[in-house]
Amino acid sequence: VKVEYDDAKSTADGAKKDIKIGPFEALPRIFRIDKTQPQPQIIDKHELFFQDYSLMPKMVFENYLKSAPASLSPGPQKNAQHLQLIAKSASALSYSEIAERKIMSKQAWSLLPTVATLSTVLPGQFMGGGLTDRVDFPKELGKMSTTNKNGRIADQLKMHTRLQSKCDRWQIVSSHGPTFRERLSQPLVRQSKGELGASEGVHQVMKFLDDYSLTKDDMDNIFDLTQWTGTREPLAGVDSKTKASLTRAYNKSSAPVPFAVDMKVKKKKKAAGASADNEDGESAEESEEDEEVLIAAMKKKKPAKKVAAKKPAAKKTKK
Repeated sequence: VKVEYDDAKSTADGAKKDIKIGPFEALPRIFRIDKTQPQPQIIDKHELFFQDYSLMPKMVFENYLKSAPASLSPGPQKNAQHLQLIAKSASALSYSEIAERKIMSKQAWSLLPTVATLSTVLPGQFMGGGLTDRVDFPKELGKMSTTNKNGRIADQLKMHTRLQSKCDRWQIVSSHGPTFRERLSQPLVRQSKGELGASEGVHQVMKFLDDYSLTKDDMDNIFDLTQWTGTREPLAGVDSKTKASLTRAYNKSSAPVPFAVDMKVKKKKKAAGASADNEDGESAEESEEDEEVLIAAMKKKKPAKKVAAKKPAAKKTKK
């Protein structure tokens, strides 16, 4: 039987198995350009996307700037061409996120090949040439817990200030946050420097907290949400005496707030040692009486034990 080369090659290709590879192994292949093939490997990059379609777009976004495009021509226009390729890749990634949100909100899974083209194939073609640095895991996923925590804090601030300010969770941080930070920190700094009276700075801060129905925990949360890299701590110039004065003034204040405040109740030592009511409904006094009755019963039983212990000794004397 004569076997043609094309038949043997097609049979060998059909016998290959689909092997699942990890994202760290798939990403370099997306930005790799095989110059031996005349056509771009679009189908191959589609398959790499479907190795993990939820993670690959984030991996491409995290690492596409590390690729050195092979299509750049040497000369003075090289940097401009590089920026154009970066802009095209960023635009494709942005459109892919829109399509991905459509999939999640409308269950339009028919758009998944579109997401593959926009998020993986096009950036791989624009920036194709090879990665120049190690593959990094998406920082977006590593910061997810911090983002959720800050979102909950922003929602709490929005709820506390809803009577004085009509804004969403993002506006309370971006628009109101810097102003709140300034009004809550600068009076204390000026008081520490002697520019204000002995308690004038504390009074201004307390008035601002009352005007916006904020608590001292809200004050600390505002400082955390508006603390950016390279900026100075808001209370860096405040001495300990002023901080203690603010704490005392806040603990003594009784201004009403339009929400429930978590109160930390301190248990007395005597109450902590005393037992609560029993499951049968007996009070602590009744349990103490029962304890006295048991002690009395034990005392009555002790002489009987002593008599029983003397009997063996009496038998030995008779012998």
